[in-house]
Formats: sequence, structure tokens, C-alpha cells
Amino acid sequence: MTLSQDNFPWEYLRNASVRSLESYELTRLSHAANLRKEIESASAMLARWLLEHWSQLRGASESIEESLDPEPKPLRKPSTALAPAPHTRTAAAG
Repeated sequence: MTLSQDNFPWEYLRNASVRSLESYELTRLSHAANLRKEIESASAMLARWLLEHWSQLRGASESIEESLDPEPKPLRKPSTALAPAPHTRTAAAG
């Protein structure tokens, strides 16, 4: 159960007895601890999966790296016909 601003039990907590507040606190702390355990368990399961598939993952990444050309070749060779003509100064322009 997630608590948002809209459904947070403000009225209940405001009117609750000390025992009820203590019980609520322990319930929330227990919920937080359970969520932490779930997160840690998920992290451990991910690590286990990576361990079990490590050689396949390494092989896949190495084959991808080998298929990539370290120096990409241009799509076409540069053409000197497209290069601008050298600027020459004429007597009339000077």
C-alpha cells in the first residue's frame, strides 16, 4: 500500500492514542524493512543471473566489438572537382 498526500491518515493519526501511534510506527518501519529486503533480494538475483550468463554476455559483447570497424571509412572519396577554385588576384580587382 502506498501512501500519498490524498490518502494519508492524518485524521486517524491526529486522534490516535499513544499505543495506536506506536503500533502505526512499528507497522511503517516493518513495511520499510520489507521493501529494503525486496530491493536487496532483487539485486542479488540480478547478480546471480549475470553470473549464470556471464560467458554468453561476454561473448556477445566481444563479437559486437569485433564487428565494429575502429576507423570508419568515408561513404565516398573526396572529390577535387567539388573543391573551390583557388582565389587569384587580378590587376583590375586590386
